[in-house]
Amino acid sequence: MNTYNPLAQNTAINGLITAISRNTEDKALSRHLGAQSWYIVADYLHPQEHERGHVLISQGAQDRKLYFLESGNLKVDVKTDKGLMQLAILGAGTVVGEGSF
Repeated sequence: MNTYNPLAQNTAINGLITAISRNTEDKALSRHLGAQSWYIVADYLHPQEHERGHVLISQGAQDRKLYFLESGNLKVDVKTDKGLMQLAILGAGTVVGEGSF
């Protein structure tokens, strides 16, 4: 019997699936999207690597993308009249971007 094995089709997202599944926060995407579903959306994902200090989304920018953090940390700062204020440090398995998501 032949069966469809999405894992054999696209192993490039295995690290992302692992990171998402390890995120245990209440709002974690893993609670809503199972591992098999990731293989369905895999063709729409575009891996990116960024150097330390890279600004992913600037304050006030109109960025309609979603970013899935597979590894590393992402610092969230906001500019205030008193300077930069750190809001959060996000880790692997976090989704960032498009507020309506």
